[in-house]
Amino acid sequence: MDRAHFYERDYYGTTFLHPLAAASMILLGIMTLALPRKYALLPLLLLINFIPCSQRIAIAGLDFNLLRIMIIFGWTRILMRGEFKDMGLVKLDKLMLAWAASETLIYVLQFKNFGALVTMSGRMMEAVGGYFMVRAFVRSWADLKALAQCICIISIPVAIFFVIEKNTGRNYFSIFGGVPEYTHEREGKLRAMGAIANPILAGCMWGAFLPLMAALLWQKGSQFLGAWGVLNGLVVVVACASSTPLASVMAAGLGGFLFLHRRKMHEIRKAIIWGSIGMHLLMETQGHPLWHLLARIDLVGGSTGWHRYNLINQWIHRFWEWALLGTKTTAHWGWGLWDVTNQFVLESVRGGLLTLIVFVWMIGTAFRYVGPLWRWTEGNRAEVAMAWALGCSLFAHISSFIAVSYFGQMVIVFYMQIALIAGLYAAMKRAQAEGTEEVREEGETAEVASVPYRRRRPLLGA
Repeated sequence: MDRAHFYERDYYGTTFLHPLAAASMILLGIMTLALPRKYALLPLLLLINFIPCSQRIAIAGLDFNLLRIMIIFGWTRILMRGEFKDMGLVKLDKLMLAWAASETLIYVLQFKNFGALVTMSGRMMEAVGGYFMVRAFVRSWADLKALAQCICIISIPVAIFFVIEKNTGRNYFSIFGGVPEYTHEREGKLRAMGAIANPILAGCMWGAFLPLMAALLWQKGSQFLGAWGVLNGLVVVVACASSTPLASVMAAGLGGFLFLHRRKMHEIRKAIIWGSIGMHLLMETQGHPLWHLLARIDLVGGSTGWHRYNLINQWIHRFWEWALLGTKTTAHWGWGLWDVTNQFVLESVRGGLLTLIVFVWMIGTAFRYVGPLWRWTEGNRAEVAMAWALGCSLFAHISSFIAVSYFGQMVIVFYMQIALIAGLYAAMKRAQAEGTEEVREEGETAEVASVPYRRRRPLLGA
């Protein structure tokens, strides 16, 4: 198994802060407080990509890695400027809170000690605090466009560092700790990782960023930047030399292709469900379930697909072990299965069946929000591209979940994705309400006023 991510664990509960990281944190914090709202997430993106999670300050047993400190800066700004006002909670926000409450409660009940509560408080600070910070900052298509542009700009130095690491076998981010100095090799291929604690997660992150950058190809004046960002993102994915990121890129590409058939998505979903059931029944005749396909996937060589298959197999067969209150360890499930390389399995291990249901419900709701978003913006190609890209990025994350569980920087990257969808959906509902009120002021009939408001004026600050 790839053990790169265990480098971070050496730093838990210990103050470990490089002078350069400390200076960068102060600068990024000031930027967070001072930048216009649509660029307020730029410092967070810089931190995620250039400073490993090993950098942290421990106070009285509480662990504050720099991501958590950045979230504190973000919320300081939000409270100072009142940017939480008129945010408008939607169902997805409530599901996020329900997921956090369920996982925290069940995890604490599982371990029955104060340390478990402290651990979950830190995790939820990243997940929930980061989620609602993004919700406060991204409320319009203009905000989302600015975020995509920031990702494209950051991709340039990130790609350069990955190319250097790929060609030299040296990771210069190792000066901060948390990542090895010498790049890990598998099957003769160097697996670059940059400042991310695992090459798989590094590739998955940029695989999920690809659709947002590609959406700029339909934004007037941003086409070149978008194309450059996509190229850099692909360079990072290839440099990671891992099957999971490549699969996430393929998932994002499939999502983009399905835009051509966007009005038939209901039929496509039904076909996928029934096709999967049929394939499962067919494979059962040969003694293997559908998820045994994971054992056969190896896109770059050296993949541990059988481990992923066996983890899911044991998870299903041991349902009653984790269903109520999760389970403290999966080490006894089989060789190497202490390493839970599946996000859905991880959710159930930490929080039982209830947490898993809420987690899947949250993802399903996010997907359902994308449909109304692209239909609402249908009169504007640039916004339609952005709306569809949100769904493609989420689909890339779901593809990654089958073969890896998120930790470190990737936790906030995923919940940022959910928050972007929730923020734009809330803005759409707000614009619809304002549009209905505006129609009534013009003296139109109740029947006309009840028709969904569609593009009668520039939408959502675009």
